[in-house]
Order: sequence, then C-alpha cells, then structure tokens
Amino acid sequence: IAQTLFRKDPPMQRLTPIEEVIYNEGERLIPGVTHDRREFVRHRSSYEFFCRVIEADLALKETPEERVPLEIIDLGCGVGHGCRRLVRIRGARVTGVDVSPECIEYARRHYSGPGVIYRCEDLEAFIPRMPEYDYVVSRGVFEHIPGGLALAFSGRWSRRLMFDVPYDEPPGPNPHHLLTGI
Repeated sequence: IAQTLFRKDPPMQRLTPIEEVIYNEGERLIPGVTHDRREFVRHRSSYEFFCRVIEADLALKETPEERVPLEIIDLGCGVGHGCRRLVRIRGARVTGVDVSPECIEYARRHYSGPGVIYRCEDLEAFIPRMPEYDYVVSRGVFEHIPGGLALAFSGRWSRRLMFDVPYDEPPGPNPHHLLTGI
C-alpha cells in the first residue's frame, strides 16, 4: 500500500494542439492530462474550500427560498473543472469566465452541464462592468493581472468574494506571475 500511496505520477502524455495552448508552459491545469496528482489536489482543494464556505453560509439561511437561485462566478475558470464542482451546490448557477478562447472551448466540451455557462472575457475589462453575483470565486488568477487585488475588489458581489493566489511555490521566479501589484 505504501508504494501505491507514494508512487510517482506517470510522465505527462503528448498534448493535442489545443491542450498545448491551454497548458501555457504549465500555468493551466487540465485534469487527467497535465500536472501531477499533487497539483490537481491543490486546485481541487481550493474549490472544495469555496464550496464548503458557500454551503456553510447557505445553512445559516432561515428558509430554502432565501437560497435559490444562487449566482456564482468563477473568474479565470480555465478549463472549467471548478465550475463543475461549484454547480453541485444546491440551487447554484455558475458562470465561468476566462480570457482564453481555447479554455472556454475545452470547458464547454468537457465541463458543461445544466446550470453552467462559460464566457470568454478579459477580466480587466469584464470585472468593472460585471453584474452582481452572490459569490465571486477565483483560483490563481489575480497574480497575473497588474493591480490584481484592486481589480478583485472592484467586482460586485452580495455575499462573498473568495480567491487564492499561489503559495509554497518552487524556488525561482515564475515569468507568468507579477512581482508587485497583487
């Protein structure tokens, strides 16, 4: 059993042309295709945390009518695996937004379903004009945008804004992350 638990992941498979664009030199995860299990767990755990907070908030509501519909937006949704998790919250409708048309195409093909829609938008232009959502979530996005923290706070939400940025990163600079302005 110990050998199974600590087994190394198999090498990454050859990527299709669209997956190569999405992968973006390792900046985007495609579940089951890129990255190792540990990185998938890091991604997945962020969405599990978001869901648990939302579900705990909903448990505090007095009547079920106060809970639905629940509008959630995932800013920088990538290929949409987090949106699929978020929409499992009872009464949730999820909008996934990403700047990459390839990610949105992949998300629509692999992570669509009732209650999930995807939009291709540049977040710097979209966030200041976006409608109000109950919850705004984002994983590993604002460190890529100049003034990302200010941009995050310029959105509109009625209940919570929840986002994370990288931590415990490998040593050395990441050319995709801004060093200031988060």
